[in-house]
Amino acid sequence: MESKGEVEKSQGAYFGAIFYDVFVRDNGGFDIVLANPPYVRQEDIDESTKKNWVKNSEGLVSGKSDLYIYFYARAKQILRKGGVSCFICSNTWLDVEFGAPLQLDIIENFKGIRIIDFRKMRIFENAEVNTIISIMEKDNSEDDIDFIMFEDSFEKSIQDPLLRTEQTISKSELKSKASDSKGDYIGYKWSLILRAPEIYHSVINNHSDKLIAIRDVCEKTQRNNMRVLPKDSKMLKESAGDERDRAPFLHSFKDTNGIRLDLSKQKSISHPKIRHVMEGGNFVRPAIISNRFYGARIYFIEGGDFFVNDSFFIGQLHDRFNVKNTILALNSTLSLLFVELRGRKGQGGGVLSFYGPEFTGHQIINPTLLDGIDDAVYDSLVNREIGEVFVECGFDPEIPIREQEPSPLPDRKVVDEFIFDILGLTQDERNEVYWYLCEAVQNRGTRSKSV
Repeated sequence: MESKGEVEKSQGAYFGAIFYDVFVRDNGGFDIVLANPPYVRQEDIDESTKKNWVKNSEGLVSGKSDLYIYFYARAKQILRKGGVSCFICSNTWLDVEFGAPLQLDIIENFKGIRIIDFRKMRIFENAEVNTIISIMEKDNSEDDIDFIMFEDSFEKSIQDPLLRTEQTISKSELKSKASDSKGDYIGYKWSLILRAPEIYHSVINNHSDKLIAIRDVCEKTQRNNMRVLPKDSKMLKESAGDERDRAPFLHSFKDTNGIRLDLSKQKSISHPKIRHVMEGGNFVRPAIISNRFYGARIYFIEGGDFFVNDSFFIGQLHDRFNVKNTILALNSTLSLLFVELRGRKGQGGGVLSFYGPEFTGHQIINPTLLDGIDDAVYDSLVNREIGEVFVECGFDPEIPIREQEPSPLPDRKVVDEFIFDILGLTQDERNEVYWYLCEAVQNRGTRSKSV
């Protein structure tokens, strides 16, 4: 086991020598650590640094951790008991896998914890990342954690309590939400505490028997289906048509305008053996397709006999689920609300990231409950252009959302009402689904332009 001095030498500044008087005293360490760590992704951290910190961070740093997690670990090492940690940094640790150890460490080793988020404003003009503030005192206790959302600018929200939304959650409840069946802490999307409306928690808590995760709907999920392509395959701008040496190729979400693709308007992959590859046993034919990034247009794509690029996740369904009902469930407004709430908002450009964990964990109404929706409704929905959520829900984005009554497009309304009836939602709750989705998408865009 390395000594504290050896650990400090190997991890950068030897604070014990530089600030000898601070550390030699009883309960040695700094009274406060203020930090705004650089925004460096794990891919850009050298392997020797990763290896050293994984070894000496008491489990806080993993090989997938972005650099700011190293700063949290360092702050814990150099703070005295009772010392205050104050960080402004990327908000991704609220949601991602590498943030789980930090969440647990905060719960177990700190008190007086406040997590502050910004609904409409970005803090730094030149940083393409969304930030949160965390303030906490190094000391273990069973007190609660305060989650605070600033609804306006930093200055106005500090001065006016009406511009702050605050929720207090017990540490025991957070642990319960984030623990698996064995009692191990695996992480929870803390952003849902800050951002999710009451209707989300009500549906999740009261109707879990009617919901199902994509991981349980699909027998297989993966990122793209291109791994079986011959190495010398070429992408063509032209469609595949009837050519035997070409196959349709979904290259980008920008190449789509709705749920069902018109393959005559898609690019293609060319190789003499391409059709043979598709007919072979290793080709994964997608039933459902999820984009990795969403703006104001949010929808899931119906699969088929084509290749799918790296910017998508795909799923093959278990036999008990059919494509029609699953696509309807995925593209319901309730599902789109869950996408907006559970997607990652760490990027500052207003983009919602929806990666593998979000896709496989995405909750939808159980597709087996949707047999009563007419085929004509499905055909209408999948064959038309899908607009921005404001259009789909019947709002004018130039007018405050809550001053308008939801007026969803006819096919969407049939699907939504069918699902709302299954869940027994009141009219106010139904309206809230539409209002909150569109407000959240609008705020995401506003935030990206706020600096």
